Amino acid sequence: MTAMDFALAGCRLCFYLGVVFLFGAGCFVQFLTPPPLDGRLEREIHEGTRTAALLVAAASLAFLPLQAAVIGDSWGQALDPATLAALAFDTSAGHALLLRVLLALGALALALGFPYMLGARLLLAALLLLSLAWTGHAAMEAGARHAVHVANHSLHLLSGAFWIGALPMVLLALRHLEHPTLRREAVTALRRFSLIGHLAVALVVATGLINSVLIIAGRPIELGSLYVRLLAIKVSLVALMIAIAIVNRYVCVPRLRSSPERAVRLLRHGTIAEIGIGITVLTVAAALGILDPAS
Repeated sequence: MTAMDFALAGCRLCFYLGVVFLFGAGCFVQFLTPPPLDGRLEREIHEGTRTAALLVAAASLAFLPLQAAVIGDSWGQALDPATLAALAFDTSAGHALLLRVLLALGALALALGFPYMLGARLLLAALLLLSLAWTGHAAMEAGARHAVHVANHSLHLLSGAFWIGALPMVLLALRHLEHPTLRREAVTALRRFSLIGHLAVALVVATGLINSVLIIAGRPIELGSLYVRLLAIKVSLVALMIAIAIVNRYVCVPRLRSSPERAVRLLRHGTIAEIGIGITVLTVAAALGILDPAS
C-alpha cells in the first residue's frame, strides 16, 4: 500500500467511525429507548453527535480528491480539475461520492442547527451507509450479480453499524441503572437491544459470508495475499465480539438479580471491550475497501 492508499483508508475509517455512531446511537435512542430516558440520552450524546457529523462531512469532502490521487497515482491529481470532473460526473462511483457529500452536509446541518431532529438525521445516516455499497467492490460487478452484491452489502453495513454504533449507548444505559427514576426505562432499552442485537449479529455474519463469496469467487485469489490475511483478521475479530456479546447476555445479565453491582461492572467491561474491537474491525474494513482482492 502506498501513502495515497493509507490516506484513502484513513479517510474511509473517519467516515466509518462517524456514520456508524450516527446510525447506531440514533437507532438506540429512537427505537429502543422509552421516554423520558430517550430525551436524556439524546442530550448526553449531543456533542458526540456533532463531532461525528463533522467527521463524516470532512471525510466525504476528502473522498473524491483522494480517490483521484489513487487512480492517477499522483498527489497532483487530487487537485486536477479535469481528473476530478471525470471521476465525479462520468462514473457511477463519482455520482455516489457527490451524493454522499450532499447527505453528509445535510447531516451536519441537522446536528449543528437542529440537534433534536433525530429521525431526519437517522435517515441521512442510513443513506450515507448505503452510499458505501455503491463505491466498494460491488461497484465492479455487473447485472444481477451487481444488484445482489449491493443489496447484501447494504444489509451488512446497516446491521454492522447498528451493532457497533449502539454499544456506546449501552454504556450510558448501564450507568442509568443506578438512577431509581430511570432504572425501569434503562432496563427496557437494554432488553430491547439484547433482542434486536441477536438479529443484527446474525445479519452481520450471514451477509459478511455472502459478501466474501461474491468478492472472492471467480477471482485468482492467493491465500497468502494481504486481502485474505486482513479478511481473516476481520473474521476473527468479529468472532471475538460475538463471544463477548454471548458472555454479556447469557452469563452477566442473569446475575443482575443476585449480584447487580458485579454484573453491571462486568457488563460495562465487556461492552468497552466490544467497542475497542469494533473500532479495530472498522479499521480493517477501511483497508479492505481499497484493496484489490487479488493483491
